[in-house]
Amino acid sequence: MKEFYPKNVKVVTVQKQIVKEVFGLALFVVSIFSHSWGGIVASSLFMIAALLRKWVIIDEGGMHVYYNAYFFKYEEAWTFEEITSIHKDTRHCGPNECMLHIGREFMTRRYVFTLAETAEIIAMAKEKNPGIQIETM
Repeated sequence: MKEFYPKNVKVVTVQKQIVKEVFGLALFVVSIFSHSWGGIVASSLFMIAALLRKWVIIDEGGMHVYYNAYFFKYEEAWTFEEITSIHKDTRHCGPNECMLHIGREFMTRRYVFTLAETAEIIAMAKEKNPGIQIETM
């Protein structure tokens, strides 16, 4: 099964996560000593947000967005039957890249792929859902 990973979804390394957690913890300690209740709440939310990891996969089943925050996991899946439109946009990305606007009902997600991957994704989408609307912007 062929899987495609977008170029514009940043993969957070463990080192960056540790730096964010240490910064949030330092902010939390400073907020406690300065009796800043707003700082305590903000630093707590920052530490929770630093735990969140997200990645996207487009495969033969459709588009899958995974969220992992260590204390909960969530998967949002759009099958090709649910996807109503795909718009190709080559103006707002680098050379040899294409941005795909993938739409379901009124929601849209946009991800950047190489031109070769874009052609494969569109061919797979047409095969799974012949009624899908594909346009070039």
